[in-house]
Amino acid sequence: MTGELRKVFVSHDTDDAVLAGHLQTLIKESSGGFIEPFCSSDVSGDNGILYGDDWCARLIEELRSARVVLSLLTERSIRRPWVLFEAGFARGQRKDIIGLLVNITPESLQTSPFHGEQNAACNTAALEKLVRELIRKAGGKPERELVSGKVGGFVERLGEYLEGCQAGTERLPAPGADPVLDRLEAFLFGEAQITTAMRWLCASSICLRDMPWLELPAQELYRALRDDAKNAEHVRTAVTEARRAVKANEVLGGADTARVSSLLLEFLRQFARNRGG
Repeated sequence: MTGELRKVFVSHDTDDAVLAGHLQTLIKESSGGFIEPFCSSDVSGDNGILYGDDWCARLIEELRSARVVLSLLTERSIRRPWVLFEAGFARGQRKDIIGLLVNITPESLQTSPFHGEQNAACNTAALEKLVRELIRKAGGKPERELVSGKVGGFVERLGEYLEGCQAGTERLPAPGADPVLDRLEAFLFGEAQITTAMRWLCASSICLRDMPWLELPAQELYRALRDDAKNAEHVRTAVTEARRAVKANEVLGGADTARVSSLLLEFLRQFARNRGG
């Protein structure tokens, strides 16, 4: 149980990996290494998801073993299915869930599951209080001067990062922008000389971050197109299941990924029409 008390799961969107890494470092250094933060995007080799890991199983394992889930809430992440899933899973496991608001206001959360929660602002005073609380929850005793110094460094790096985003040297997409659309259209309808199976695999793969429930139906359709192209029934069933998974986005994903859904559905409609099915 002691090990679990010391674990903090840093929940974040892939586009916020740089910020998540800074937050992970802040928590670890402010606690003198007492707290063990988990950040899936960590590429240091000491943390995160390792090559060869079953990433979904590893995330579930880390969520179950964490004492606190710290959700990094930005303009994009508050609508991301995985951030919402991790918070929902943690709530079901009776974990402490804390949202950290970065460059957004509490009003931005009115339609979010985080609305009404006691979230933390991303300023010096709030961050110092947050870090001290995390250390106490883990059973440690915070050193005020150490925490203050580390938080000061984090706030400075955060400011530089946000300035870089505005200047275009760092990545923080504007609300509503979705950089996968161009690639998605190219894979689905482009002129590249690739098989239908490979076209579908490439397109569906880049949608999994926003539509994780699509993974298994997408793989089944890929296998049907690759191996059983002459088995009309297998292909027809796989197409039907893929359509259902994409349409589930209307309930599970919402308007933020509506254009992604429409492109995938159009591809499936054209494929079925061309096959006469």
